[in-house]
Amino acid sequence: MKFVFEKQAFDALKALDFSSVKSLMILKRRSDTIVSINPDDYEEFELSFTEQIVLKGLTDDQEHCTEFGKKLYQIYDDMIAQASEYFEKKDAE
Repeated sequence: MKFVFEKQAFDALKALDFSSVKSLMILKRRSDTIVSINPDDYEEFELSFTEQIVLKGLTDDQEHCTEFGKKLYQIYDDMIAQASEYFEKKDAE
């Protein structure tokens, strides 16, 4: 399973802890960032991502989103859209 994000997403993604997602690979290319995971690890990837948003993307009181958090939410929304498309195609097969 492959996700394509804007080039600037690389630094944000590398700052997060995805150690629970064993198959994760994050690659920076000239024009974009590629994240590759085994489809069986998708749920863990999504859960880990949401945990990282809470830990690193919100203020200490968890009342407000930081600028970094806004970037993470943008990447997360993009990931959800791409995952939905992937699973819709897979279900159609």
